[in-house]
Amino acid sequence: MRTKLVLLYCSMILLTSGCAVMNTSVLETAQTIEQGKFKFGVETNFGLELTSTISAPEDTTKTFDEEGLFMMPIIGIKSGVGITNNLELNGKIWVTSYIIGGGSKVYLKYRLPLSNEKISLAIAPGFNYINTETEGETNGNETYSDVQTKGGELPILFSYHAHENFVFYGAARYSFDYIDIRSDENWVFPEELRGTHLLHRLGLIFGLSIEFQKIYLRSEIGFESAKRINGDFSTIPILSGGFGFEM
Repeated sequence: MRTKLVLLYCSMILLTSGCAVMNTSVLETAQTIEQGKFKFGVETNFGLELTSTISAPEDTTKTFDEEGLFMMPIIGIKSGVGITNNLELNGKIWVTSYIIGGGSKVYLKYRLPLSNEKISLAIAPGFNYINTETEGETNGNETYSDVQTKGGELPILFSYHAHENFVFYGAARYSFDYIDIRSDENWVFPEELRGTHLLHRLGLIFGLSIEFQKIYLRSEIGFESAKRINGDFSTIPILSGGFGFEM
C-alpha cells in the first residue's frame, strides 16, 4: 500500500512540475578565461530527480519509479567572470521541461599551474540549491508540499588540447545533497519519507569542446551513481550539450 502511495505521489508531482531536479552536467573544460573577461552559455541535459533516490524503509529494492533513479530533461543558462587568469567565478540556473521546477549553482574554477600547454587541470568546488513548492488537491482537500535541496560538489577537471579547435575533457566529481521534504497532512506522501535526507553522489564525465575564436559547442556523456536513501547504489547516464561564448 505504501509503495502505491509513493508512486501516486510521484505521478502527482510530475504532473504539477514539483520535482527537485539536479543538473548533473559539467560542460566545462579545465581552461579558465582571462581576468576581467566574461562568458555566457546555454545548456540542456537530463537531470537527476532527487526524490527518486528515496526508498521506502521496508522495501530497499524500489524507488518512486520502482526500478531506479529518475531523469527529467532540463534547460539552463550559465555565466562566469575571470577573477584572475587562473580563477573563475561561475553561476548557473536551470528549469525542468515543465518550467516550474528548477535550481541554481554557484562555483569557483581554479586552474592548476602546469608547464604543459596541451594539458590542463582544474578544480571547481560549488554549492547547489533547489526549491520546489507544489500545490494540489486530494479527496477534495487542498494540499501543499515543499522540497528543498542544499548541497555541494567537488569536480576535478582534465583537458587535452588536441587541436586549436578541439578540446577533449573529463571530470570526476563527488557531490552531497541534503533533501528536505515537507508537506501538510493532506498530501499523499508516506510519513517516513518526510524530513531531511542526506544523499551522496559520484559522477564521471567525458566530453568534447569544439571551439572557434570565442565561441564553443560542447557535448558530453557519463554516468552518475548515488547511494539511494534506505536503498542500494543506482546509476543514471549523463547526456548533455551546450554552446556559449566569451567576451
